[in-house]
Amino acid sequence: MAISSMTLQNGVFARAPRLAARRWNEATFHLLAAAGAVAVIAGSYMTWATFYAGLVERNGVSGHGKYFLALAIGALIAAALSSKRGLAPLRLLVPATGGVIFAFALRDVRNLHALTGDPAAAFYVPGEGPGLYVVLTGAALMVGAFFASTHLREWHSDALADVAIAGTFIAGAMMFIAGAYGEYYLHFAGAHAHNHADAMHPAHLLTFAGASLLFATFSAIVYRLGARHRAPVAARSHDVRAADV
Repeated sequence: MAISSMTLQNGVFARAPRLAARRWNEATFHLLAAAGAVAVIAGSYMTWATFYAGLVERNGVSGHGKYFLALAIGALIAAALSSKRGLAPLRLLVPATGGVIFAFALRDVRNLHALTGDPAAAFYVPGEGPGLYVVLTGAALMVGAFFASTHLREWHSDALADVAIAGTFIAGAMMFIAGAYGEYYLHFAGAHAHNHADAMHPAHLLTFAGASLLFATFSAIVYRLGARHRAPVAARSHDVRAADV
């Protein structure tokens, strides 16, 4: 008994550093994901460009900012769901979306530099705001979350369906937010005016695709919950039939 107790204690002490490292990595991952996503969202609403010596300011939500906003919210959802058992692979969506945001934001920064340095646009006195740089910082933090997500929880193939459902939900939320909020809300709020009569307008396509994915996710969840409810009933019925035999 003494040897078994000592072996058990040694096993506990051996696992303690690994558990501490895993918890540290999880906390760091969630911190980087949340801070990065919040920075991207805030930067999308901040001033990206100014005109007429700062008299007119433009933020990013009427441009690429609406897509950055949707991607950041999707990353927050992925980070939150990744804490659930079997859904740890969703963590990889955070650095992936951060990389996409960083690439497009960097291109926007270069285009803004070209605009402010263009002599033909000197009449408008264009200038730069801090918004895009805040977006870049947030995206970099999201990418950095990858290095804190190396210790993914062990998951089995039977959790693949749950990962697929969660991923579909996140993709649907991203598309729906980018379409419904980024175009329709801003259109009716007067932030910008687009012609929505075109059936192939990106706003229509994103909204329809996002709503379809969200509906598919809801249907899959209902089906799986029903299957879990039917399984015990079927097992009891089998036991009753076996007892009768």
